[in-house]
Amino acid sequence: MKLTQAFVKRATCKEGIKKQEFYDDELKGFILEVRNNGRKTFFLRFTDSQTKKTSYTKIADATVLPLDEAKGKAIKLKRT
Repeated sequence: MKLTQAFVKRATCKEGIKKQEFYDDELKGFILEVRNNGRKTFFLRFTDSQTKKTSYTKIADATVLPLDEAKGKAIKLKRT
């Protein structure tokens, strides 16, 4: 799905589960995580080239940092 700021604001976690992840189609590995307590966080998921393990880097609280700025940070992280 294409994440938008409007979607980020209205996203909720399905009842009965602890967290739900929404993946952005435009930026590979960019995730919005929504928890059942209402907390929303942006993450970047990547595979470590040496260990081949999937890891996550927290980018920001989605209520503090707008989507476009969080994507900018994710792009910078991907370049390193």
